[in-house]
Amino acid sequence: MSRASRVPYHQNVYDLLQMEPRECPDAARMIAEHEAQHGPVPASVKEWYLVPQMVLLAWGNTALTQLRETIWFETLETYMAFPLTQVLQAGAVGSQVPIMDEFQGVTNWMIELDGTDDPPVLCDNWEGASTFSAFIGQWFAIESLHNSGWAA
Repeated sequence: MSRASRVPYHQNVYDLLQMEPRECPDAARMIAEHEAQHGPVPASVKEWYLVPQMVLLAWGNTALTQLRETIWFETLETYMAFPLTQVLQAGAVGSQVPIMDEFQGVTNWMIELDGTDDPPVLCDNWEGASTFSAFIGQWFAIESLHNSGWAA
């Protein structure tokens, strides 16, 4: 995915993580297959999961090795981001798509598929975010502060 051709919903996160987003061919194929059967994936969600450092497959025996290669690895002590396979499966059957949970199941975040390109994120324990891109931006800004020692 070239900078000129993509919608930059997450440019702030890419800049924060000092990464140049590219397109993962496997993710592009998975999303295209899903869209052919179920309709479009929201643009901001699609952009996020097309980046090669996203988790594509469901957790299994190689999960830890796979996770070390993702941008979510630093958050794994207490939170688990859902892989693209789960997001697509949930999106095929419902309007609330789980995207992350707290490891003890206390808090869950989900996208509300409302037909927009940047859908809201709901949280079952407190306020979510007005958009998926805002949620991702806030999440990684907080993680960045925490990892730098600014937040306890």
